[in-house]
Amino acid sequence: MLVGLLVLMHDKVGAINDWQNALGPQVQVHAFYPKSHVPQNPGVMQPLDLNLATQMDAFIVTGAPVDRLAFEDVWYYREVTQLIDALQAAAVPQLYLCWGAMAALHHEFGLEKQHLPQKLFGVYPQHQLASSPLLDGLPKHFLAPHARFTDITIEAMRSKVDLIAATTNGHSFLATAGRQTFLFAHLEYQRFGLWQEAQRANSGLAFNDDPLHHWGWENTRNLFFANWKQSVKQQLKLAQ
Repeated sequence: MLVGLLVLMHDKVGAINDWQNALGPQVQVHAFYPKSHVPQNPGVMQPLDLNLATQMDAFIVTGAPVDRLAFEDVWYYREVTQLIDALQAAAVPQLYLCWGAMAALHHEFGLEKQHLPQKLFGVYPQHQLASSPLLDGLPKHFLAPHARFTDITIEAMRSKVDLIAATTNGHSFLATAGRQTFLFAHLEYQRFGLWQEAQRANSGLAFNDDPLHHWGWENTRNLFFANWKQSVKQQLKLAQ
């Protein structure tokens, strides 16, 4: 399986490693960066090519450290919307994560993000609101890591997309609409992903702060990405 990945995170190498680890060795990850925001060291990434992107079996748009900015003030937002339109036109299965999910929901459905009183950061319990093959094998309540300053509310999404799960304190976790999946949690993070983000943000959190260094979302991560890959395979089979 060939999966495109638009990398918008600060740590490009770390993000690619996280996603390759999450998707497994049977998936070939083809990493892109926005042409409107060229990294200092592109490494294995190449500039976003819409023609090449639409040839992927599936495509992922990562989170980005710009969620406190208005969408239109993000220098690569227009390029992301062009990618969304191209993937939709080519019927490519899509996964949008955190800021990527909010950007896609804004572009596709006109939904606005809301600034939170403080950053949603840590490992939170989730609960399923509707059945979905993407959550097969998970209990009704499970853990996932969140890290963002803004959110699109559950109430705003209910009439536009299929809301699958949320945190038990009322924040978005997972929604779908056709071939598009919107994931608000950083399930791609490996064991120390949240702790590393805390260090980048100079939050003052200590290494042993619980539960940042406890990989409580490992089972959620493994099952979700296995289910998402199976969903992609089914969509590809139906398209033949």
